[in-house]
Amino acid sequence: MELRDDLNKALGSIAILSIQISCSSGGDTANVSITLMENLLASKLYGKIGENLAIIPGALSLHLDSPIVQMVVHGVPTSLPLESLQQELTTYNPGLVMASTPRWLTKPEQRKDKKASSVVIVLSGNKAQDVASRPRLFAFSATLRAERKLRFGPTTQCAKCQKFGHYTNKCNNPPACRWCSSPHLTGAHSCPTSTCSANGLHVPTL
Repeated sequence: MELRDDLNKALGSIAILSIQISCSSGGDTANVSITLMENLLASKLYGKIGENLAIIPGALSLHLDSPIVQMVVHGVPTSLPLESLQQELTTYNPGLVMASTPRWLTKPEQRKDKKASSVVIVLSGNKAQDVASRPRLFAFSATLRAERKLRFGPTTQCAKCQKFGHYTNKCNNPPACRWCSSPHLTGAHSCPTSTCSANGLHVPTL
């Protein structure tokens, strides 16, 4: 955490999410993996981190890994070999580079009676972020709806209903205010003080 905070201070912003150190088998050297905050482009911060490399004790060089982004492609025929889908997507979508073979999002028993289902693809390369922002991809003389695959877990909190385990933009629950638990969005919270100088449209200071 100390190393993470020192780098963030040198960069002038909260850019570093975490730092992991892995030692070699002999224990003489170690690799430091730096994970950036979500939605930050590593290529833009690469130079700044390099300028502050001396903050990492004994660091000799900096290597930029290829960005990897996961997407979900919908409406893929279940009878289709995934190798064919990979070839179609990489051929007819400029900048699309796959890091691995596509995989089905659901289990075989869930796709048994379906003509089409969803596939997860893993993108790499400098244009991975741009490709992931496209709402549709071209394949088989048609367009397939696509979206970025969201990562979430038990500790992911929804900003709409305040419950855990899902993302806000996938929430179908009624809203709940973060501050007062009333059935409205947090952004609509009003201060209960009648003499409030901010017209009541603010959140409390913690």
